[in-house]
Amino acid sequence: MEDLAYSGRIGSRGKLPPPLGAFAPRGGEVLTIGSLSKSVWGGLRMGWLRAEEPVAARFARHKALADLGTPVLDQAVAVRLLPHLAELEQTQARSAARRLRHLTGLLEQSLPDWRWEPPVGGSALWIELPDADAGAFAQVALRHEVEVVAGRTTDPSGRHDSFIRLPFTYPADVLTEAVHRLTRAWGDFRRHGPVPEQGSPLV
Repeated sequence: MEDLAYSGRIGSRGKLPPPLGAFAPRGGEVLTIGSLSKSVWGGLRMGWLRAEEPVAARFARHKALADLGTPVLDQAVAVRLLPHLAELEQTQARSAARRLRHLTGLLEQSLPDWRWEPPVGGSALWIELPDADAGAFAQVALRHEVEVVAGRTTDPSGRHDSFIRLPFTYPADVLTEAVHRLTRAWGDFRRHGPVPEQGSPLV
């Protein structure tokens, strides 16, 4: 199965690679999923599954049992938008590229020892913190009222405990403020290390 929900989010390296289905052998079973919530608007929770008809039918039956059906208004909006999906995805891609450039420029200036690879797609930077436990830093960042996802929450192997996930989907002013707060948090973390929990975290 391949998740193509972010197929329109193109980073600084240009076009995304072909989908996995393009490399499937003849007769191979390939399932792909897509969504309008990433390419159009987060509030439009509409997605789709592409598969062989018997497989898609089984999924449809399970979905009907789970939620009794998708809202009619959402479906009507989706039907009108789907013919324009490629154009909408490109618009989102251009917007994402601008925000990515803004965020990386701020990070290079304020946190030059942080490292990342320019993303090909998606909506977030995967940042490596030098000689630091990302989970501990995330707790310090919360005290500066900014939330980041530590790598250990997405990788149970422990190989990415020094990484954080930082999305670049927010407006430029929000990204600017986030980097300012992360810079202060990083300074505190380097000076004092992790701080024990005291009451409810700021969110």
